[in-house]
Amino acid sequence: MLVRKQALRLMVLGMFLQLIAGFSQAGVFGLLFILAVPAFSAGMLQAMAIAGAGQRPPLSALFFAFRRGSVLPRLLLLGVLLLGCMVVAVGFFLANSLAEMDAAMRLRLESGDVTALEELDPVFIQRLLTGMALGLLAGGCLSYFAVPLIWFRGLPLGRAVGRGLLTLLRQWRALLVLGLGLGLMAVPVVVLATSALTAQAAGSPGTSLLSLLMMLAGVFYQLVVFSTQFISFSEVFGFGVPGAERPGQEDQLVA
Repeated sequence: MLVRKQALRLMVLGMFLQLIAGFSQAGVFGLLFILAVPAFSAGMLQAMAIAGAGQRPPLSALFFAFRRGSVLPRLLLLGVLLLGCMVVAVGFFLANSLAEMDAAMRLRLESGDVTALEELDPVFIQRLLTGMALGLLAGGCLSYFAVPLIWFRGLPLGRAVGRGLLTLLRQWRALLVLGLGLGLMAVPVVVLATSALTAQAAGSPGTSLLSLLMMLAGVFYQLVVFSTQFISFSEVFGFGVPGAERPGQEDQLVA
């Protein structure tokens, strides 16, 4: 497995990304983090590429995209698209509920008040989670190949998104199997996250331990996602300089 080659360094990078996400859960910082997700993803993919070459990725790899002015605007625009997918998906399911919600409750939710979740209607939470899941799915489809195509190949945003979506359609069987596998692996992470949030809201003992386990599980899962994303990109498009696709094998993914 790709992660094994530089497991400790990649874990540190993953934990660093988790900490950044943790400090950006709500408000303006949360919005900025969502916009920067493709740039951070490019940094993690670059770290995977370095580890795959048998080298030790530097801790600054996470921020490589922020220092590459020719590519960063495209990645940030991709972040805008991802945010738009999330807003549309959540808004579709919650439009009526949000209009009827008390203003004070909306303010508490926007400020990141976890205890406010206990007071919400279970139907509202179910719709919220469904909308978020669909938004993440749509954003993942848009960015799965678009991020590495922009970062490694320097493609314009429109071409990267279009080519990435076309590849997803061509390779839907192999990617469906991959997606189902990643979805099954996500189940224990979601269970841990739910348990940690519930314990935190209730003030139960052992919250710190659950939070630590949740963070470690989340880091490991995101490393698996980034490694499979990099391997899929390498299998389909070839890895290296632009034009390095293997003759006769472009857009072929081994399941």
